[in-house]
Parts: sequence; C-alpha cells; structure tokens
Amino acid sequence: MEKEMERLFEVAAGVDVHRDTVVVSVRRLSPQGNGRHKVETRTFETFRDSLVQMSKWLTAEGVSVVGLESTGVYWQPVVRALQEHTPAAMLWLVNPAHVKNVPGRKTDVNDSQWLSKLVIYGLVSPSFLPSAELQELRKLTRHRTKVVADRTRYSNRILKELEAGA
Repeated sequence: MEKEMERLFEVAAGVDVHRDTVVVSVRRLSPQGNGRHKVETRTFETFRDSLVQMSKWLTAEGVSVVGLESTGVYWQPVVRALQEHTPAAMLWLVNPAHVKNVPGRKTDVNDSQWLSKLVIYGLVSPSFLPSAELQELRKLTRHRTKVVADRTRYSNRILKELEAGA
C-alpha cells in the first residue's frame, strides 16, 4: 500500500496568472478522509473588481497559502489585491520553470490544479516577494539610477560637442 505524502497545509490555492484572466484552483482534503482531495476551479478577469471577488472567495474558502505562477509583470495587480483583501493567506510567487507539469495537454485549469497540489505538499518554494513599501523603494531607486545615468550621458555629450567644435 502506498503511503500518502505529508501535507503542509489544509487548504491551498494555485493561481495561474495571465494578462486577461486568472485561473484559481482551491484544494482541500476530501471530507470523507479517504486521502483524496476536493478541488474547485474558477476563472476571474484581471480587472480590479474581479480580483477583489477572487480574494473574497479565497478568504471564504479558508485558504492559508496561495501559490502564484506568472511570467512578466502580470502577477503584480493580483498580488496587490490578495495582500489587501486576503491578509491571512501567505502568498507564494513561484518560478514557472519549477512548476513544469508532466508532458501532455497543457491547460490553464490543469496548471492551476497542479500548482495547488505542489503548494499543499510544499514541493515548490516561494520566490522573494517584497512588501508594498519595499517595492516602492526599489522602483524609486531604479528611477534614480536611470536619472543619474542620463545626466552623465548628457554631460559627456555636451563635453564631446565642445571639444569637437574647438
């Protein structure tokens, strides 16, 4: 008889984030106690109201950890909505390369369900997710670096024109 892996969380969610939609799967142990999981999947749009609705659904389901898979910057509004409306849940931004599913048909629903399974057993590790204040500080630091580089570039260009004209 095969022994079941140890779950780290009672209820976990997997979120597959795209530009226009977010596919969310909530996974919990079946009430029958037979080792099976109950999974419910819903799709939400990435508009603010829809993300708030998603957050409220996750809170109502008692989700303790949310794993997000996304490329690019599409995850940022989703994380903001979750941080504001689901404060009790831990947010895990996971690297899509670490979540590769088994070969076969790849759908958003399958991806979110697979991610919820990996998260509930702790088989993926979260990437660093800075707080809102730290994100703002990092944004300002990057902007300052660009402004200083622009100032240096213009100064060198003026100096080059002055030397060429002499």
